[in-house]
Amino acid sequence: MTITPQAPLTPSELALHNRFPQYSQTTKYYVYRHNDFDGRCLYVGKGCGKRAWHVTKRDPAHKAWIETCKHDYVEVIDDCLTELQAFRLENQLLREEAPRFNKIQNH
Repeated sequence: MTITPQAPLTPSELALHNRFPQYSQTTKYYVYRHNDFDGRCLYVGKGCGKRAWHVTKRDPAHKAWIETCKHDYVEVIDDCLTELQAFRLENQLLREEAPRFNKIQNH
């Protein structure tokens, strides 16, 4: 999946960039999905480090699902992204996938 760098920033992307300009240069972020056994997307997120595999700070239903998983449920979609790139890709995937465990507003 490719992010078009020439595309204008949305208001939320611009707010993120203005509030944390240092993240526009750091490429430590990735976008990931949590998939069920059949490969259906249940959650989309962005993070760095081991965020995709952490259970804490999850919705209770999502956390319960993770704790019962017997398969490799994490799929990294893209990595080595700036936070702004990761934010943009995450929002694009949220609109396309509408995953069960994401709380989506105004998409």
